[in-house]
Amino acid sequence: MKWIDTTERLPELDQEYVVSVTKGNYTFKAVAYFEEGEWFYSVEGKRGELIVDRVNGWVEHMGVYVR
Repeated sequence: MKWIDTTERLPELDQEYVVSVTKGNYTFKAVAYFEEGEWFYSVEGKRGELIVDRVNGWVEHMGVYVR
């Protein structure tokens, strides 16, 4: 798992990622869907509304724990 700064590189695949978002004075983690160069909030595994705030970075190689 590695954080990638969005100013350095964007994802190559259109899929879900954990991202860091800054909205006003708050920075938080969110699950977002990356598609065609834009970030969208992920709502129950589906593409939600466009993220209009700053996406600082995204996590590369985030694994999923399956039991």
